[in-house]
Amino acid sequence: MNNQKIINKIDSFLKQGKVYIKPGEKAPEGTQVLRGKRGGQYYVSGKKGEKAKEKELRPQRILHRNIYNVVRKQPDSPEKESIMKKIKASKGKPIEFSGKEYKVIFSSLWKEVYQLAREKIAPVIGGGPIKEVPKGSK
Repeated sequence: MNNQKIINKIDSFLKQGKVYIKPGEKAPEGTQVLRGKRGGQYYVSGKKGEKAKEKELRPQRILHRNIYNVVRKQPDSPEKESIMKKIKASKGKPIEFSGKEYKVIFSSLWKEVYQLAREKIAPVIGGGPIKEVPKGSK
């Protein structure tokens, strides 16, 4: 399954919102009541109100902000500029990136993770800072 199909499946699932039921409330007729991980009851709605739509976009906005903050540290390139423009214009909605843009994003994220491991994690678990640069991280 290619990336776009996976993204489309996740997107369509997210469009069906969980609507939690407060004590004493009843779910609309014809909906199945389910129990959440922490015991709350909810039903799945195909339609969402504005508040639910805003809540749905929040994880996407966080992801976009994190990508933006990591990619902005990279050297200037047409892909970097394109990524940053798309994120600024998205308003939290899903974005389609080109293959070259994905390469810049993943390369940037890898460098960030490597830096974190080298500076923060390695000294804590022993063995001192990591000195070698993994292949492909340049």
